[in-house]
Amino acid sequence: MLKVGFFGDGLWARLALKKILSNPNFLVSFVVLRYNTPDEQLRHMAESAGLPCFETGYEKSS
Repeated sequence: MLKVGFFGDGLWARLALKKILSNPNFLVSFVVLRYNTPDEQLRHMAESAGLPCFETGYEKSS
């Protein structure tokens, strides 16, 4: 089993986290939301899975 921390935001991150969580070969330890305006759907997904959620507070570059 591979233990990982997950960093992401947006649709790609939600889809990837869903796949990773459904794979028994992975154990997600935490999720980091990357921007000042974090992805609340990703936060909800992580919290529903019982995962601790953190924020970086980085500004999104244009």
